[in-house]
Amino acid sequence: MNPSPTTDLLKSADYTTRHKQLIEQLRSFLGGSIENVNIWLNSPHPYLENRTPQSFINEGKIEVVEYLAWAMETGQPW
Repeated sequence: MNPSPTTDLLKSADYTTRHKQLIEQLRSFLGGSIENVNIWLNSPHPYLENRTPQSFINEGKIEVVEYLAWAMETGQPW
């Protein structure tokens, strides 16, 4: 069975909401600057095998970046 257009639209809206929440979380954690967020998103990270967080977002794997942001913010081990 193929997903319906409504299902695809809901998934897209959920992803957009999650992306906005992630950006706000990172802004808060990185001093409020969107420039700092962009630098962080586009810098290779050792916990991501030297890939950028943005590369995971581009692949639709926002959960990887959400977890990394949460782990950094809360001091949890990766």
